[in-house]
Amino acid sequence: EREANSKVLEAIWIASGWVYFVAWSLSFLPQVILNWRRKSVVGLSFDYQMLNITGFSMYFVFNYGLYFSPVVQVQYRREYASGVIPVTPADLAFCTWAVVLTLITIAQCFYYERADQWPSPVATVISGLMWITADIVFVVAALNGTTWLFALYYASYMKQVVTALKYIPQAYYHFKKKNTVGFSIFNILLDFTGGSFSFLQQGLQAIDARSFDPLFGNPTKFVLSALSIAFDIIFIVQHYCLYRKNNERVWAQEREPKPIAVDTGGDVAVAADDAGGNDARGDDTADVVNLDADADAANAPLLSSRSGAVL
Repeated sequence: EREANSKVLEAIWIASGWVYFVAWSLSFLPQVILNWRRKSVVGLSFDYQMLNITGFSMYFVFNYGLYFSPVVQVQYRREYASGVIPVTPADLAFCTWAVVLTLITIAQCFYYERADQWPSPVATVISGLMWITADIVFVVAALNGTTWLFALYYASYMKQVVTALKYIPQAYYHFKKKNTVGFSIFNILLDFTGGSFSFLQQGLQAIDARSFDPLFGNPTKFVLSALSIAFDIIFIVQHYCLYRKNNERVWAQEREPKPIAVDTGGDVAVAADDAGGNDARGDDTADVVNLDADADAANAPLLSSRSGAVL
């Protein structure tokens, strides 16, 4: 591989690459943690997750193929005169982490409460067509009908398409329900940071090489950074500006005690689950009443509606 013209620029772009790797890698954790804490994935678009795993799988194949295959690297250097392989160890680490964490998030979608959410037919068809066409291209490459470099770039183009599409279902979902509850904003803030440093790394590589090859030689990384930043700005505006008050209202509702069934020896009562065990608080639909200590029913707080106690 061609050596860098400037050791200083090389050191900065290597550092930038690891900063973007850490930021983008950490950006997957807040959503996983949020799902675990809420024991629910309500508010998370399943279309977003289906497209996400498709895109990152394609990106994984592109990065590993271009970084490790001598055959592909020879074909690349014939295509791009600068000779700079636009995949770094940070790229490999990131795409691997992205695939693993996205699979964990998808597993949470099956395990936790999801209401009536399910991937839409449109997202399912789009993902299916991407996998089928990518398989066909790789089979053709194996039969020497095209180069392996073209096959890898085809996979990278699929990742670009996914990046352009995957944020739309989540942004629309926020618009439809007029809140962003269930979708971690920390994910977006870290994603924005990662996209910015990814841009910085590619820009410094282009300056050092005196060529646009580091930018356009890895178009997936370039487009991924640009679209991520653009949609991150949309999500930030939705969360902090458009739906801020709605978010506060929904969060307050989620923190309210939930009614639970209590067996009182034949009759079923509804008790307030106040999580703390001390304060039984009423709300707009129910008040807490206490049974007489000498009654046959259990001595426990019961929840009654405004129209009368439920015994």
